[in-house]
Amino acid sequence: MWLLRRTNAFVSDLERDLSLLTDAASLRDILDASIFFSTSMGRIGSEFQSLLPPIFHRRLTKFVVKKWADGVSTMSETLRLCREAGVAGPLMSTASTNESDLNPSQHARSSPAEILSPPRRLLALPPLARFVNSFLDGLNELRRCLLPGSKGPLVSSSLVVFSEVESLLVANERAVLKPGLRGDATRLRYAASETKKEFVGCVRPFLIVTLRHAIGDLDARDFSEEGGSKQTDRDELEDE
Repeated sequence: MWLLRRTNAFVSDLERDLSLLTDAASLRDILDASIFFSTSMGRIGSEFQSLLPPIFHRRLTKFVVKKWADGVSTMSETLRLCREAGVAGPLMSTASTNESDLNPSQHARSSPAEILSPPRRLLALPPLARFVNSFLDGLNELRRCLLPGSKGPLVSSSLVVFSEVESLLVANERAVLKPGLRGDATRLRYAASETKKEFVGCVRPFLIVTLRHAIGDLDARDFSEEGGSKQTDRDELEDE
């Protein structure tokens, strides 16, 4: 009974203190140490390794989703500030793209390395490019500590994020189309339209491909409307 109480106390303290971590590399180090400790306790009949996966899965998912959420927040704030100031400069760039990058069929015939490279066309729309960087930054955490139990929550959370971004862009386009928009109204409306179009036609498919490569070759149905019915509320993953 004493061993059981001490084990439960350790697991509770572990889950609480994991909330202080800020990167997956540290999470992996603590996971390795916890597994070693659990194996050692097994010599006296108190092995608790089965209690560890849920704790670490949740924390890893929160690392990734937090970076995605930051990307959405940054985009929302950029669109709001530019809309209120009537300035379209930060929303568009004169960056050039080649013709093959604009051709989806050509992109589909590219090598895996090329497919996983962000489309250069996004350089013309800085808010979208920054969001893509935030999404990929979240996936980079998986290189350090990829846990199988995080696959489902990450897919569900990605669907939530995609839905949030699409709703944000639709709302932004409606806002700039209202009469009385001050400043560079024409360019603001053009930027809003192009950003929404590129997210649906370019960014979302690209990020789905990168997520599938990061966590395994998932069934495409995981990202369908049916898959959306299994979404995990992102707020539950960020309640700490």
